[in-house]
Amino acid sequence: MPRYTLSSVGTAACIIGLGIWFGLIDSRTSTPSRIKQTALYEQTKTPNSTIPPNAVPKARVLFTSDKIEIKDIAAGELHRITQLLTEKHFDDAVEMYSLLYNDLSESDSEPYREKIFAFAQALVEQEKYAEVIALLREYLDIFYQDLTALRMLAHSEHILQLYADEIETLFAALEAAYSIDDIASLRTRLDDAIAAQAVVLSNDPNAVLEFYQALVERKPEYESLQLGLSRALLRSGRKERAIVILNALPKESEHKHEIDELLVSARQNRFSDTSAVPMQRFGDNFSVKALINGVLSVTLLIDTGATLTIIHPHALQLSGINLQQSKKTISLNTANGVMTVPIFRLHSLSLGSQTVKDIEVGGVAINGLSGVNGLLGMNFLNKFKFTLDQRQQLILLAQ
Repeated sequence: MPRYTLSSVGTAACIIGLGIWFGLIDSRTSTPSRIKQTALYEQTKTPNSTIPPNAVPKARVLFTSDKIEIKDIAAGELHRITQLLTEKHFDDAVEMYSLLYNDLSESDSEPYREKIFAFAQALVEQEKYAEVIALLREYLDIFYQDLTALRMLAHSEHILQLYADEIETLFAALEAAYSIDDIASLRTRLDDAIAAQAVVLSNDPNAVLEFYQALVERKPEYESLQLGLSRALLRSGRKERAIVILNALPKESEHKHEIDELLVSARQNRFSDTSAVPMQRFGDNFSVKALINGVLSVTLLIDTGATLTIIHPHALQLSGINLQQSKKTISLNTANGVMTVPIFRLHSLSLGSQTVKDIEVGGVAINGLSGVNGLLGMNFLNKFKFTLDQRQQLILLAQ
């Protein structure tokens, strides 16, 4: 049986101890340390990132077996995003969410997205639309096809009357939309934004014409833009070109009545001072297309018993009227009793080629008139010799 000296036993123990120690080092380095994970996170940031150091989330890999710890980390990240949003560091908040979005599954990253949108909605409710726009533009720089963000941004731009910006946002939203309902609603909002921007430019007919020409070049398949261009051409005296465009539109278009109205007005205006405007049957009455300030098209029910023309407040707002600046009101007798109506003054109201300038209208929504924007009253009609040709469904207006 061999004998071992104390020195040889000590040497062996040291060797075994060193082996264990080195083994521990290997096992530790096989899992990234918190410092290394933080370094990796920092490397993913852009060079100009301004995310404060305490915005870096704790390493998630270390706690995969500890659900309580993971929830604490998630809560901390949500709190940090909220803090960044509250301090108006919108770029940092969006960048932090972007990094989390790339690191996590879609479902795990959704609470952070919801936090951003909840904050944006709170700003909307506080009417802080400039801040909404600033936040959503930062967000859309990265998530540029998010339809919810595009809709909210367009709404805020509309409230602040940034119609040119709203048009661009809605075009982007139409590129991102795929459902029929989404596309239809966005097209309606785009038409309203375009009409509102045309009103802004309405004092310069050439500017309106250039505006519509640029839009038609961009989206020639949009009939509403072709109609807008036709109106602008008629207003600038280029009737022949307007007729060519109108005749090229589909005969079964959803805008058929407006196309017919513009064609009749253009042709009639070449031969006499009488304007023949198509009417559309509306129950036992007729409606016509009118033009506010030479740009915004509205549908009005002809009412020869109404002394005053009435237009829905939303249409007035689109035409550039500030609904808070009514200087007088009148009382009207209606089927629902006496109604107090604010009075607004339009630059012009037109049917076909006939125009009344500086006309007063009432701004109120009338119950039971779904599908029209108001009433065409005698304060417009009594400016002309007018005839209602019910057989041909035309209203004839002559000076």
